[in-house]
Amino acid sequence: MKAELESKTASEAYTLLRERSSRTGISSYCTVGTKFCSLRQNPQQTIQEYITKFDTLRTQYEAAGAKVDISVQMTLFVNGLQQQYSKEAFSELNKQKENPHMEALRQALIRYAAFEKNQQEIARTTSRVESTTIGGNQGQQAQGAVVCSTCKRHNHPPEDCWQLHPGKRPPPGMRPSRAVGRRFDEGSEEGAIREMPGEVGRQ
Repeated sequence: MKAELESKTASEAYTLLRERSSRTGISSYCTVGTKFCSLRQNPQQTIQEYITKFDTLRTQYEAAGAKVDISVQMTLFVNGLQQQYSKEAFSELNKQKENPHMEALRQALIRYAAFEKNQQEIARTTSRVESTTIGGNQGQQAQGAVVCSTCKRHNHPPEDCWQLHPGKRPPPGMRPSRAVGRRFDEGSEEGAIREMPGEVGRQ
């Protein structure tokens, strides 16, 4: 490049540099402009990161020779937001009405992001507490349950088991009935609950 310029007159060198600069400028203008206009917020991207990226591309686009009106900036900015932020942005713009302000819009979105993050932290903390409480209650219930080591049934210790101690078996009329051994006798006048044969007194 240097040798090429040295072989030319001042006027020719100026013309050459202007042509090359113009071609480079147009290329840069189109490249940055495309990136700026198609900018979208990634799902993993925070609102602050999106704002920073937006401002960087806007500055580069303007440096390449573009003039971006504030209304166009706000349109592109809102258009690139994730859905949850987009709804909040439109809500804020409705509040601003005739005097939309980019900085006020951004601050509203930053506050919204902080609120959502706080709500998620509260939900996670509540979930952990509930999980711990349920687990603790189940453990207490398991520890408090009495299971006979002989018949493997609940609610009586081995020393009260009828299989180990037949003498402790109560008379038939005094044995507790089990729910599975009962039925509703629809044919009786009182609609009484009667014992099913073979189930009375079964332990």
